[in-house]
Amino acid sequence: MGHGYDLAETTVPGGDYLRLTLIGEPPEVYSRIGTAFDILFEHADHDSDRPLIEFYRREGLVDCPVPVTPNAA
Repeated sequence: MGHGYDLAETTVPGGDYLRLTLIGEPPEVYSRIGTAFDILFEHADHDSDRPLIEFYRREGLVDCPVPVTPNAA
């Protein structure tokens, strides 16, 4: 089922994520992604061993999940 694209496949590491969803009209909605991550960093203990994710669900709808460190009980 090749399409001629040389895309890498990866698996997102499991664990807890804190997510902020952006909704709006392009390209304005995309300009808010950096600010969304800044807000999430203020509210979460970021797990820097896992990647940040930008998930473009459809045009004008972007999920910004930040991996968080599990709480020690």
